[in-house]
Amino acid sequence: MFTKKKIAVQKCVYTVPVEKRPDQKNLVMWARIEDLPDDLALDPNARRADVDSKVAREIAETLKEAPENFWKLNAGIQMTARDVEVKDGKLVVLDLFDPEDDAEIADGVINGGHTYEVIKKVRRELERAAAESADPTKRAELKERLDAVRNAIVRVEVLTGIERKELADISRARNTGQPVKKYSLQNLKKLYDPIKKELGPKECEHIGFCENDVEDVPGKSYQVVELVRLMSLFNNGLYPYGEDKHPVPCYSSAGRLVDRWEKEAETYTPLIPKLRDLMKLHDQTYLMLCEWKESQKGRPRNGIEKKDTMLPFTGEMAGYKLSTAFVLPLVAALRILLDGKNDWKADPFKFLKAAGPGLINTLISFYDEQCKSKPHELGRTAGSWRAVAAEARARFAEEQLAARPTA
Repeated sequence: MFTKKKIAVQKCVYTVPVEKRPDQKNLVMWARIEDLPDDLALDPNARRADVDSKVAREIAETLKEAPENFWKLNAGIQMTARDVEVKDGKLVVLDLFDPEDDAEIADGVINGGHTYEVIKKVRRELERAAAESADPTKRAELKERLDAVRNAIVRVEVLTGIERKELADISRARNTGQPVKKYSLQNLKKLYDPIKKELGPKECEHIGFCENDVEDVPGKSYQVVELVRLMSLFNNGLYPYGEDKHPVPCYSSAGRLVDRWEKEAETYTPLIPKLRDLMKLHDQTYLMLCEWKESQKGRPRNGIEKKDTMLPFTGEMAGYKLSTAFVLPLVAALRILLDGKNDWKADPFKFLKAAGPGLINTLISFYDEQCKSKPHELGRTAGSWRAVAAEARARFAEEQLAARPTA
């Protein structure tokens, strides 16, 4: 459906930059904060606004300390609309698309989300403080500051005729002060919709699909990049088990995996239905390492710290905080259990329970002998991944041989 927003403006400039595209209009207006709607959507924005960030705090300080100069000191707000209308140069009417489901993106703020959210926050805080103050002098002072903020001018630019596929490029180009992360742009392109569909809304409440999407609470929330990394560990399309190729980048440059998620999507797609299995296998591997550590009486090892830790995917509690250098090579070795169609050749949980201790001993032996107590060396060295993979291959072969019927 469509909604209309009327904004009284102090000044506006309106043009059609390209004659062949009359639907693509560009309007720039300068409006009082008091006249700015407080319910504009942030859907077109690649990331969510973090009103507690350093950038947001600086915006708030500018607005509160120099409201009369806000329009000069702040880049303003950019937004999309389906159409615009200017009446007498003093009133702008925005025609905004508001979808009834998640298949489309609503018109709204595409850049300047921090500015928009901070404006609303500062205004609310001053209104509440002025209303609650019992001191008449203080209340008068707060009302004066509130009036100054309400009368501050903010620059708003509106673009029309923008296609959905253009949103990510525009958002990337416009967000130059603090670059938007790649996974936020991919979310804007709907590239994570298959994951959302597979895991469902309840699980997705804990996943940040773009920056500032969820509050960062260790063990209770995580970024979608972690799921991409997890699928990369099992991705035989990128790291064929039998060709001595190992997913070392999952440790050394996990952030770059989001590029492969987009460019080589066909290698990830078959793994999406396995996500819940992969999440459980990761956390069970972590717990098995903790159990192994509890049984050890030797010297402590760097990268293994006695500390209660809630695991990201299952919410289970572990007694140690482990470097990913210990966890990831073990998890990656389990990809031998996936066949060419990414179906399990054997029960991965039974295999992990039976073979896990041997895999851990292989990894720890490599660490002690080759890495000189440096977890980082363990994670970035292909040799550690190769050693664990070879051990997993041998144990799987033994299982297959034992399962064959005798003559």
